Amino acid sequence: MGAVDLPYLEKNKAFGRIYFNYRRGGLRIALPRDPSSQEFMDAYRRIHEGFEKDKAAPVISPDSIAALIIAFKKSSEYAALKPRVKALYVYNLDLVRTKLGKFPAKSLTRRVLLEWRDQFTDNPAKANNLMSAISRLYSFGIDRGLVMQNPLLGIKRLKIGEWRPWTVQEIETFRASAPEPMRLALALALYTGQRLGDVIKMRWNQIKDGGIEVIQQKTGTKVWVPLHRDLERMLSQITDKKAVTILASSTGRPFKADHLKHQFKDATRKAGLPDDLVFHGLRKTAAVRLAEAGCTTEQIKSITGHRTDEMAAHYTKQANQRVLAMAAMGKFEDGLPKHPAKKCPNF
Repeated sequence: MGAVDLPYLEKNKAFGRIYFNYRRGGLRIALPRDPSSQEFMDAYRRIHEGFEKDKAAPVISPDSIAALIIAFKKSSEYAALKPRVKALYVYNLDLVRTKLGKFPAKSLTRRVLLEWRDQFTDNPAKANNLMSAISRLYSFGIDRGLVMQNPLLGIKRLKIGEWRPWTVQEIETFRASAPEPMRLALALALYTGQRLGDVIKMRWNQIKDGGIEVIQQKTGTKVWVPLHRDLERMLSQITDKKAVTILASSTGRPFKADHLKHQFKDATRKAGLPDDLVFHGLRKTAAVRLAEAGCTTEQIKSITGHRTDEMAAHYTKQANQRVLAMAAMGKFEDGLPKHPAKKCPNF
């Protein structure tokens, strides 16, 4: 049976590439790109069977993990989750329900969960997301008197490899070959220090008083970022500003996160750049360059929107020591700044 005949399968085409999603019940879940692959069919069957099981509405024991998941999904806490977070919870809690749903919620042990987590040692991010969803589920259960304790309380997250910042040469190589929308995406991320989810939502009417206002999806933090002169020049050269968002597809529609991520990765590979370069690395690049320009942790946080000094200090440590030393000596030689309101950075 061809992939196009599968129920609830959504097929989209953009920039010459075809993307598939399972769309049902108000949710759109991305599927692997190749519909002829076993990976695609396995992912489709798992998602479809999960929906079908819910539809069949089997008898569920009121003290089971499945019942706890159902109660959580009906709660005000779940309803208040942001769409991106909710979709991640749906994915992970469906895994939990499939594997552990029939068991009593009070009987779930730390050992069982750690053994399950160990099966994802090659994908620590997935393991962390899965454990976080279960921990959140049990915190809800404790608040509602459905369970007595959280079996994951105090368990540390697995360490995840960090995305490295881009070098100057890598940025120039990308710019030399990437299509215009991807060059604009790079500029918006590099010169504002924002995450991919915030970059794709930036609107023309958010540009005010020489800067752009952003309410970060992940934290809800509101930041106003002065327009870097190179970004300001690039935006001024765009004549067609009919789209609501600054970054728009050829049809004038906003990019979806997965779509932009795939397009950006394709442009990176076509430019002959290493596979360890990712979009999120541009946020780190911005923070490192701010540090190298001599910005304080508070100044870095004012642009990137990080809430704690710890992350800003982390980027400062990754900055080039020689550049930092030169910036520090310049301040030493100049003494107290004559213009304390001088813009930072100039990168």
